[in-house]
Formats: sequence, C-alpha cells, structure tokens
Amino acid sequence: MDPLTLLFDDRARARDAHDPWANLCALASVDADGRPQVRTLVLRELAGRLGVFVNDTSPKWQQIRGREVAISMFYANPNVQYRLHCETEDIPAAIVRESRLLRPPMPQRMDWFYPQHAQSTLVENRDALVKGAMAVALPDPLRAPETARGVYLQPYLIDRLDLAQENGIHDRRAWHLNGGRWHERTLVP
Repeated sequence: MDPLTLLFDDRARARDAHDPWANLCALASVDADGRPQVRTLVLRELAGRLGVFVNDTSPKWQQIRGREVAISMFYANPNVQYRLHCETEDIPAAIVRESRLLRPPMPQRMDWFYPQHAQSTLVENRDALVKGAMAVALPDPLRAPETARGVYLQPYLIDRLDLAQENGIHDRRAWHLNGGRWHERTLVP
C-alpha cells in the first residue's frame, strides 16, 4: 500500500466533508537556539508531491530549508491522524511564482509587505500593521515577490492513526521509505 495515496485520499475525504483543517498541517522545526517551533501552514499538493510556501524573510525559512521537519495533520472526518517525518527540497522558483498568484488578495499583499517588515519582527500595534500593509504598492501586473519561497516535503516516515474502528481499538500503521519502497508495520496505538 502506498501511504501517500492513502494520505491524499483521506485529505480529499476531509475536503469533501468540509473539514476546516483539510488543507492545513502543523509543521515542527528547530530554531537556531535548538528550541522546537511549531506553526500551522497550508499544505499543498503539487503534482503528487506535498509542499509549503513561505517568505524568506520569515525565521521559519532558515529552519526548514534543506533540513528535516515533522508535520502533523488531523482530519475529523474520516477521523484519522497523520504524522510525517520529511526531508525538504526547494520548490523551483517558477512553480513558487505561479502558485503564489493563486493566493487570496490579502496574503498576496502581505507577501509584498514582508520584504519591508520581516515576519516575526515587532510592530508598534495592530493598527500600524494594517495601515502599513494597506499602504504597500503592489506591482502591476501582480507577481510574486523575490522573497517568495517553497519547499517540497519528502516523507520518509509516515504514521497513520485511524480512530474510526468499530471495535474501539485504533488502527495505527507506520511506513518507512527504504530503497525507494515503502515498508509497512502495524503499531500499538
């Protein structure tokens, strides 16, 4: 069984059930001081691969680029949890630029705000943030800024916990990628 196919199928079922977390993941990384960091990001499916988009002004870019990360997803319907350990690989700039143009208007505006005010830096207050973001001059025609980045998430370990078992004993399986093949094991939940 290919666990990525199973994951994509479960995500599709969650989207069909209008699960608000269907397109999100919690991504865990480690910062420069060795502290764990977790944030919620949109998890993209790009030609059969998983990926996330970020801005290189964000501290998370240095934490995830070319490093190992972990992601977690929970889908209330079909009632499954996934935990993945992944290596990262840069998404080509052309794909990042094309995909960034599909974002809603305010995230696109924020993409152009970040080069002037890096993510996670201090701002005077919320009103100043909103005023600054609204004052950003957007290019015409609209395009993604040079600071737009993305990484493919290449899973090498996938843990799936299926909570929807009639007998109440959860079904937990793990797959490990070895030699280009997935090897499945059953785990105690």
